[in-house]
Amino acid sequence: MSINVTKARGDTPTFANGIIYLDHAAGSVPSVQVLDATRDYLDELGKLGPVNPAFYEKASETTKETKKKLARFINADHMDEIGLSKTGSEAIGQVINGLKWKKGDEVVTSVLEIHPGYLPLVRLERQYGVKLRVIGISGRGLLKLEALRRAINKRTRLVVLMHISNSLGTLQPLEEAQKLVRESNALYLVNASQSLGQIRVDVKELGCDFLVAPCRKWLRGPQGLGLLYCRKELIDDLEPSHISWTTTKWVSPGRYQHIGTAERFEAGELNFGTVRALNRALDYVDEIGGIDSVRSRIQDLTGYLLNRLRESEDIEVYGAAESGIRGGIVAFNKRNISSDTVWKQLEKEKLIIEAGNFAAPLVLKTFHREKWARVCVHYFNDTEDIDKFIATLAGVK
Repeated sequence: MSINVTKARGDTPTFANGIIYLDHAAGSVPSVQVLDATRDYLDELGKLGPVNPAFYEKASETTKETKKKLARFINADHMDEIGLSKTGSEAIGQVINGLKWKKGDEVVTSVLEIHPGYLPLVRLERQYGVKLRVIGISGRGLLKLEALRRAINKRTRLVVLMHISNSLGTLQPLEEAQKLVRESNALYLVNASQSLGQIRVDVKELGCDFLVAPCRKWLRGPQGLGLLYCRKELIDDLEPSHISWTTTKWVSPGRYQHIGTAERFEAGELNFGTVRALNRALDYVDEIGGIDSVRSRIQDLTGYLLNRLRESEDIEVYGAAESGIRGGIVAFNKRNISSDTVWKQLEKEKLIIEAGNFAAPLVLKTFHREKWARVCVHYFNDTEDIDKFIATLAGVK
């Protein structure tokens, strides 16, 4: 089944405003259906009141339904393995801060990891004397698997790896990586911030114990909502960062028990409006053609984008040349022109990209850069969008 591009563009409000949005790695544009779900929620909230049983019970049921859909979407065994967080950053913190660390433990990550995943590991070094090992990437922007093999040892407690690089767009060889992790007793966390919603994400194929992602990026869900998958056998091993009436049973004045599902990480009342919006975003993936069609469409557009960028001698593209080992993200610079200039001039023409280090300075350091520009394509973009981007980029002086 192919993507219904006409429907997808008609359902994306930015086009009606003349905006070509190409910054999906930061946050994509929700469909009108997702926006309507949010508006409907707020309308019902105002008419019925937040703890009116007719309203609150519906919100609770929608939450259960959404977790079931998320579980199916990532091939988890049960909704009880799905926790909802405020952001992907919060979700990764729940895992790293929830484990019981001791001096002599080791953690492994790569230069691809961004601040929310990297800096908590640095803090472990300071707080507990945990040793942090950081592996590098090749000139194509891919994990050095032999370096990963050497980094993992009997003291390794946790391995944290990025699925698709937010700064480069390269799809990492996690099938091979998980085999190396599984040869040890280490726990394994996959950061799926840039893969959830643009490629099939399967926690069993990835072989991960934990998976985190925000919902506002390629899934086109709402802002302010993230996903935490925790394999059911490990739920009791994680100490929640916060205690709440919704997640903990008060046994006596001196005793309490956390609930035995991933709901234990959801302190307090959820933002039910964002949950309803996410529920609709998950449905929309199927309505538009399914996740495999999304992947195929993004890969084709990425290949076209890479070819158009290569036509210019003053454009430098970073990372692998093949669209098959990329998500819909391409990092580039225009020679002798700052990436900030490129970004701001394109914005004036209603072409939305981004420039910076994308909270991944170690990646840019690998390529001897401090900043670059990043352009992204999603399934509702088309070759005309890319052509306009290329033509406008050529005029940036």
